Amino acid sequence: MLGTQPLRAHLDEALVRGGARVVAGRAVAIPSPHRVVLDGGGSLTARVVVDAGGHRRPLGTTDWRRPAAAEQTAHGVVVPAEVALPLVGPGEALFMDWRPDHGEDGWPTFLYGVALGDGTVLLEETSLARRPGLALDDLRRRLHARLARHGVAVPDGARVERVRFPVDTPRHDRDGVLGFGAAAPLVHPATGFSVATALVLAPRVAGALAAALAEGDDGADAAARVDRTVLWTPAARAVHALRRRGLEALLRMPARDVPAFFDTFLALPDRHRRAYLGARDDLGATLAAMTALFGRSGWPLRGRLVGPALLPAAPARDPEAGDDRAPGARGRRYRR
Repeated sequence: MLGTQPLRAHLDEALVRGGARVVAGRAVAIPSPHRVVLDGGGSLTARVVVDAGGHRRPLGTTDWRRPAAAEQTAHGVVVPAEVALPLVGPGEALFMDWRPDHGEDGWPTFLYGVALGDGTVLLEETSLARRPGLALDDLRRRLHARLARHGVAVPDGARVERVRFPVDTPRHDRDGVLGFGAAAPLVHPATGFSVATALVLAPRVAGALAAALAEGDDGADAAARVDRTVLWTPAARAVHALRRRGLEALLRMPARDVPAFFDTFLALPDRHRRAYLGARDDLGATLAAMTALFGRSGWPLRGRLVGPALLPAAPARDPEAGDDRAPGARGRRYRR
C-alpha cells in the first residue's frame, strides 16, 4: 500500500527543486510530436512528449474502452481496525481469501484486508482478471455478504474504494510520443501490478531521454530510442508476451480451478515468485518460474496452462455460461 499524499508531496518537492513548471490541464490531442492541446484551451510545446496519463493514455491512438478488454475490478470499504478483527487481526494482512463466503455462484473473487496505518483497514473484494471485468455492483454485493457472514458491520459513511482498469492494453502506439506507466503499459497482465515498476524505471527513462536529447536526437527520435532500449528491450517484450499467455490461461480457467492454481503458484520457491511478478526483462528467470509452475502442477492444471499458448485470446465471458461458477467449498485463504 502506498501513502499517495506523502508520495505526491515527495514528487512535488523534487519538481520544485528541479525548476519544473507544472501546468494544470488535461491533454486531449497531439497535432504534432512537439505540441499538446489541453482541454481548457491552449497548447504546450516540448522537445519530447511523454504520455503518463494512465490506462486512458490520452495521447495514444487505441481506444482503451474497447469491449474485449480484460479488466481487474474491485470494490472495497475502509473500516476501523476493531471492526475488521474477525478477518484481519493486529499485525496481520489478508492477501487472498478465495472462500466463497459471499454465497454466490459466478466468477471467483477474493477478499484482501490491509491495515492503512491510521487505525483503519481496507477490506476489498477483487476480481483479479476477467474479460470483461466483473461488475462493481456484483463485487459490492459480494463484499457486504461476505463481511456480514463474518460479523463485520460496515459503519455508515465508510469510505469506499472502487477499482477498474484493463490489464491487456496493447503497447503505446503514437509515433513521437513515449508512453510511460500504465500508458506504456507497464501493467503486469496477470496481476495488475505496475506502480513499483514505474517508480523503478522513472529515473532510468528520464536519464536516457536527457542523454538522447544531449546527443542531438529530436523529441520523436529520443522517445523511440528510449522506448526501444529502456522500456521495451527484446527481453522485456518477450517477458511481457509470456505474461500475456499467463493472463489468457487465467481467463480460460474454470472457476473451480483458480484457487488450486494459486495454491501451486504460491508454493513455488521465493525466487520463482519474485521473478514472475517483478523481473520484467529477465527472460531466463521468467521461463524458469513458468517451468517450475508447470512441473509442480497436476496434469489437469498443466493442460490449463499450456492450452492458451496454442489458442487465440479468450473471448468475452457470458455471465450465464456453465464455466463461470464459484470455486466451491475448497476456497483458499492466504495470510501474511
